[in-house]
Amino acid sequence: MLTVGKKIILVGQFDEGERYYATEALCRHMRWPLAYGGKVKDDCITCPLHQTTHNIETGELIEWS
Repeated sequence: MLTVGKKIILVGQFDEGERYYATEALCRHMRWPLAYGGKVKDDCITCPLHQTTHNIETGELIEWS
C-alpha cells in the first residue's frame, strides 16, 4: 500500500500474468484496508468485513452486501 495525496492505494499483481493493478486500498463501505483479508477472485476483490466486491481492473462495484 502507498499514499498518494490523501488516498491510500493498493498495488499488486492479482493475476498470473504480468499486469499490475492499483486500486483504492480501503473498502468503500467501512474504509477497511483490503490488504488485510481481502479475497481476490477472477478480476474482483472482496472486503472481508461485509463482502462488498469491486472489479480491480475498472473499480466498478460488483456486489454491495
